[in-house]
Amino acid sequence: MSDASEIRDVARRVRGIAADLRSTTRTVGGAHGVAWQSVGAAQYRKRLSTNAARINALARDVDSLAASLEAYARAVERRTSVLGKAITGTVETMRELV
Repeated sequence: MSDASEIRDVARRVRGIAADLRSTTRTVGGAHGVAWQSVGAAQYRKRLSTNAARINALARDVDSLAASLEAYARAVERRTSVLGKAITGTVETMRELV
């Protein structure tokens, strides 16, 4: 497995974490459908809403990390290709000299 492939595997796992976070956001935010009627219930709903928003923001950050990892994998592939061509060229030049 190449370095770029391993980086992409990590990016896929990171995307899974972001998906789990979004699922948690729906679970935490889903308490709004409960018919609680009190001042405490209203405060609790507000706290759940705030926490859901924080988790959702974290999911976006994790998605950004996955995108950065993908970009890094592409850069590794490009540099590996350039290096491979340089090595091949050097070997061919050495064969010509010998």
